[in-house]
Amino acid sequence: IAVADDANAPYWNPAGMAQVKNMELSVTNQINQEFPGVNVNLLSGVFPVRAPLALGFNWQMINAGLEEGDPDNAMEYRKDAWQEHLFSLSLSYQLWEKLLAFRNTAIGLNLNRYTYSTEYYHGAGMGFDAALFTLLPYDIRLGLMARSLAADIEGETFDPEFRLGLGYKLYLKKQHRLIFASDASFKQDIEYVDQASLDFRQYNFKIFEGVEYSFLLSEDFAPALRLGANMTPLNDRTSLWANVTGGLGIAYKSFKLDYAVKYNTAQDYGLGMSHHIAFSLKR
Repeated sequence: IAVADDANAPYWNPAGMAQVKNMELSVTNQINQEFPGVNVNLLSGVFPVRAPLALGFNWQMINAGLEEGDPDNAMEYRKDAWQEHLFSLSLSYQLWEKLLAFRNTAIGLNLNRYTYSTEYYHGAGMGFDAALFTLLPYDIRLGLMARSLAADIEGETFDPEFRLGLGYKLYLKKQHRLIFASDASFKQDIEYVDQASLDFRQYNFKIFEGVEYSFLLSEDFAPALRLGANMTPLNDRTSLWANVTGGLGIAYKSFKLDYAVKYNTAQDYGLGMSHHIAFSLKR
């Protein structure tokens, strides 16, 4: 949330688009290893108009195969496919360059269109996201994101997510760069239930931690190594469900290629291992 300063900013934090100086586009594909029929595609872009204004977009598509009944009984067995889309138009506006301890402070907004469809059902709705980005003393980055506000699909509302992020970029001898990122997210009545009562937990917290090391070989070439994890208290509140992530990236001139793998340590609460591949272009 606090280091969203590239083509992916419309999804993570639209206020971060104010930091983007040139047009950028990015496409991402996520494939689940245990469930090949489940994949996520993401297309996003940022278009700086004229300071302090920037525009962007985001298109997320989720596909999943559905099965019902006994595969050995043709009369009871049925296959279907779930397709879900999130279309976002994004805007960021820089409020000021410096005010007291806050620098480069910007606000962001996403206008969202949600759709889903199967062979037998379909629906659509609207919602929006609101975001903030600022630089604090010692170049500490602060980001805030309120996702899925007033979100509604055919009269059914769903609870928003609130996310706070801190980030820091450290340069060592001009060739070595470390980026640290930490997020905390809060949701209400969502994701998993109490095993005894089958009631949704009233609150749901997640903590996300990440670090990136980049070796700046030249102005045109920079490989990167990334490690991360996110943690969620389980229903008994005495143990954690964790996703561990790792990845590599290569930036060459205006192009960037990234790969990441995510492993779920609690198979009963997730979809196992997934792979992410992203390609970005800057003009």
